[in-house]
Amino acid sequence: MSVNLSSPYTSISKLYKFLRAEEVSAFLEIHAFLVPVLIEAHDKIRNYFPASQLALEVFVDPESPADTHLTVWIGFEDDVDEAFNKLLKLEEEWIYYLQDEVVAKLSVNLGSR
Repeated sequence: MSVNLSSPYTSISKLYKFLRAEEVSAFLEIHAFLVPVLIEAHDKIRNYFPASQLALEVFVDPESPADTHLTVWIGFEDDVDEAFNKLLKLEEEWIYYLQDEVVAKLSVNLGSR
């Protein structure tokens, strides 16, 4: 499926695989403040997961459909404990310092892909 994205979204689509691309692009259009964060996130994640596939997916809380956020999935093939420790270091270095507005709409998780 091909999604026509304007310039900033095109750069994001080169960094991440879009899971359910239409949902991701629509979410990013509404929450455009996440675009520069996602560009920065890519570099930060690569410090810990240099070869992992990165994907974006919109999560909708089934109990509260208005509560949606974007998840960055970090694919890993390493030992789960090692991957989790890397994620903790990423959180300490970068995620903890993000603005509340960003944290409310963006999460970073591990996924064995």
